[in-house]
Amino acid sequence: MSDLSGLSYQALKRLGEALAHELASRQLRDRLAQAMHALARSEGLSLEEVLAAAEPGMLTRRGRRSPAGPSRPRQPARIRYVHPSNRALRWSGRGRTPAWIHAWLSTGGSMTALENAAEKLAAAGPIR
Repeated sequence: MSDLSGLSYQALKRLGEALAHELASRQLRDRLAQAMHALARSEGLSLEEVLAAAEPGMLTRRGRRSPAGPSRPRQPARIRYVHPSNRALRWSGRGRTPAWIHAWLSTGGSMTALENAAEKLAAAGPIR
């Protein structure tokens, strides 16, 4: 066993986390192996016979995918609201409402005015 007294607190903490992860991984592998042995015995086969009959790619580790399949790159959201006097203030309508919209509404402005400003900006074309 190595002398751990020379390691820093952070190094010991990382080592402890790595050790906990490795122990959990090995425990899971042991339980899986026991379950596979039990299943093979219940079918009257040896574990080697079961593994030999498995498809080649079945036993290798694969990355996780979503049930819907591979994801596509997300398109930027369409800008739905623009401040009429400051065109740099924009919001797609997703996520938290920006402070400038709260300020606009508190001074008597309407969301319809912001939508109209966004439509005018989109009709004018891209900003240069």
